[in-house]
Amino acid sequence: MKMSKFTMNWVTAEAVREGDQQLPIRQIYVWYLTSDKNFLLVSKDGENWQLPGGKPDAGESFVETAVREMKEETGVSIDDIVSGLKFFGYYLVIKQEDDGSETKFLQIRFYLHADVASDILNLSAKGEDTVQVAEDQIMHVRAVTTNEAKNLIPWLAVSGEYKELEAQGLI
Repeated sequence: MKMSKFTMNWVTAEAVREGDQQLPIRQIYVWYLTSDKNFLLVSKDGENWQLPGGKPDAGESFVETAVREMKEETGVSIDDIVSGLKFFGYYLVIKQEDDGSETKFLQIRFYLHADVASDILNLSAKGEDTVQVAEDQIMHVRAVTTNEAKNLIPWLAVSGEYKELEAQGLI
């Protein structure tokens, strides 16, 4: 059985750096913080949680992907506050195969502070793209505190993105 090994290197930046611009963007994720200090998380199975986001469609900008994925996976439209969407970094991911070959790609991260409390959001994953195979579809969405997010996503608190947001005083 062929196994892949992934190395993820965090890059704090306001845009993709020149040397990385030729690499494909595989995922774009959004840290959506509500006025009552909750984050939106999504899950395919109700047990494994992640930030809302996904793959860009052909010809779609980073921002367009973030807006579309937020709506599809959480039911939350960010069209009217999209100007507050802040690019704060990305992961340079290196996928290494057993045969020694490797593939490099990027995972983009945005931050968005919304002036709305989580309890008035109409959260729903019903807009998720049903063209995907069932096990790849987001089925659950919820608003959680930072501590709950760290419990639901065990690697989160030690991640480059979390440390960057914490350093900036955003979480």
